[in-house]
Amino acid sequence: MPDALTRPPRGLLLALALALVVRAVAFPLSLNHYGDAPVRAEIAERWAASPHVIRGFNEVYQFGPVHIYALGVAMRLVPDRDLASRGLSFLLGLLGIAALYALARRLEGDDAATLAACALALHGLHVQASVSAASEAVFLALLCASLERFFATLDSATPRAQLANAALAGALFSLAEGVRYDAWMQAPIAAAILLFHWRRGRVTLAAAATFGVLAAAFPLAWLASNAASAGSALAPLKHIDADHLALAGASIARMGRPLYALFCLQYWPSMLALTATPIVAGLAVAGAVDAFRKREHVELVLLAWLPPAYMTLRGAVLQDFRPLARFTLTTAALTVPFAWRGLQLIAPRARRAVLAAGAALAVAMPVSLALASAGRNGSLAEWARPISPLSTVPPGIAEAAGWLREHHTERDVLLVDGVWDYLDIPLVFYAGFPEDRVIRRAWTNFEAKLAVQRPTLVVAIYQGDLASTPGVSLEGDVAVVRGRGYHLVAKFVYATIYRADE
Repeated sequence: MPDALTRPPRGLLLALALALVVRAVAFPLSLNHYGDAPVRAEIAERWAASPHVIRGFNEVYQFGPVHIYALGVAMRLVPDRDLASRGLSFLLGLLGIAALYALARRLEGDDAATLAACALALHGLHVQASVSAASEAVFLALLCASLERFFATLDSATPRAQLANAALAGALFSLAEGVRYDAWMQAPIAAAILLFHWRRGRVTLAAAATFGVLAAAFPLAWLASNAASAGSALAPLKHIDADHLALAGASIARMGRPLYALFCLQYWPSMLALTATPIVAGLAVAGAVDAFRKREHVELVLLAWLPPAYMTLRGAVLQDFRPLARFTLTTAALTVPFAWRGLQLIAPRARRAVLAAGAALAVAMPVSLALASAGRNGSLAEWARPISPLSTVPPGIAEAAGWLREHHTERDVLLVDGVWDYLDIPLVFYAGFPEDRVIRRAWTNFEAKLAVQRPTLVVAIYQGDLASTPGVSLEGDVAVVRGRGYHLVAKFVYATIYRADE
């Protein structure tokens, strides 16, 4: 562990206590939904049943294998896949706050570390990621721990200490790259920074090379594995690019290219203000600008802001990328260590008032988003849900899953609709059906499975694809699927369940 954590300072204990309370409240109110959480958990459950070396995209799709390994190990220890997958994020979320505290303390001091850690403790998206099987909490814990050792390398007094710190930083960076592909953009930046400091005599070539080799270890191994198993080294990245191209295309069709360019240009600043709150985000950005101008800890500013600059360029100019709110969490976490510095730029007599207002807003905004989304339907709830500290689904979807869990038998085969907002995924996850008895309209094997299995239960979802599927008719209380009749047995907001006629 970092030196700063050998004797936990008061500020760290305060931040961890705050984080623990917030996440303990959010945990029982949340479900696996955002961040592809249920899919990650399902893949990990299959791995836990038969542990093996993951070969590539054909097994884990666009998800990082290190996260799947971690989830799988958690499920081997705790058989309940929901509790195990969300519990892992809960634990790593707390460790990530501790790692951010250590990073901020090394660079900006105790007060900056306390403010940064408390800000992340209250950050709505970090809370959401900490109570679901999403990857962001796990990723940030590894990334912040790696960067703390990265800056320890720059601060090391001896070549031996530099080498040890660089090795640990590189190894942790490689693990972070195995959780999320975001770090693939930051690793070359970090390696270039160390080479720059080697040229200036601040670090040894051995330390810079060691970090570079270890940080590149996972990407190179994963590229080779995908080339052998999936036929393309870049298979996961191609899938991600295609997904974002489709998302960008849908947005461009709705708003037009000029407006979409403006949307992408403003996205990161506005989403930081919305999720980190305007005062905390404003202080952090002002502090980062001040640090950059004074050439102090420029390395962290570059690591925080070059990746979103690249993604903004792709969105606004190339228009082949659609930014998502959860992507801004890493930028917020790596910028908030400068918030205390930003506070010092304000007139001394106003600092206490700004800090108090910032604290009040940091509590009020996530609470408001939670109240607007949890247990609610409607446009406001759907807007707030992706950035709420609670990972929830519309009430009707949760109720439909509960009905299926309570009323299905071992002989039932479930046919579930496919829908653009992926609500079918958490519905199936919490319905409790084994995969061999589920026919998913959204999956490519839909027709093949429907040809050999006769569903006894059908779930139609609002704005789903089933209604327009050949051979399917949904008319009020009656459904017909390839000549077989079904009658209505339960109806919820967004979800309607039919059972086969006897």
